[in-house]
This record gives sequence, structure tokens and C-alpha cells, in this order.
Amino acid sequence: RYQNTTCIHGDLNVGNLLYPMFSSSRPCIIDPEAVKVGLCTEDLVMLFIHDLFHGSEETTRIFDLYFHSINNKIKSAYTYTQFVEDVRLSIMEGIFFPIKLFVHEGIKDEEHIWKSINAYKDLVRFD
Repeated sequence: RYQNTTCIHGDLNVGNLLYPMFSSSRPCIIDPEAVKVGLCTEDLVMLFIHDLFHGSEETTRIFDLYFHSINNKIKSAYTYTQFVEDVRLSIMEGIFFPIKLFVHEGIKDEEHIWKSINAYKDLVRFD
């Protein structure tokens, strides 16, 4: 439906973030070759499913903070119900990323696949 879409990185993971030496600076996102139009939740979900998952309670708290942050910056109403649905859609897409790498690219990272599946099982109950 092209609702709640924006320009996204498309491959956001900790390997594509440069962290500053000083806390007063912001991290930089690198490796933009997968940039595309996607749901505003896709990059955040990919980052947390594959790299930064801290259990459903802490991850849900971070997602809530993200929702409030973006909701304060957009002009149209973006309800929490829509946000949850977008997160679920992003999780479903994100779960297939390591499987795609495994099958098509020959990257045999089974740990990546299992981390994604376990995060998916925890976060699918995200309300």
C-alpha cells in the first residue's frame, strides 16, 4: 500500500555502522548499495533481529521509543496499531534475509539464521 514508507538503508547491521571515538559524535551509516524504499520499520527490525536483540521486553521498549520519535516528526497520523503491523511485516521480511544469504550467496552462517528465528519467535508477540 506504500503507507509508512521512506528511503531505507536496506542492509542495516552493526558492520555498516562506524562508531565515533568521542561520545559527542554520532555514528555514521556506511555501505549504501542496498538503499531502497521500504517500511519505516525495516532497518530498525533488521538491526535488532540480526545483531542487537536483547530479548523481547528490552527490544520492545526500544521499538516504542522509535515509534514515538518518528511519530513526532511526521504530519499524518501514524497509529501504534499501524506501527505494530509494520514491525510484524518487517520481521517477516527480515527473517528471510539470512536464509537468502545462505541459499543464494553461499554464506553458510547458521548462527545468523538461528538468531533471526529466535528473535522472530520472541517478537512476533510484539503488541
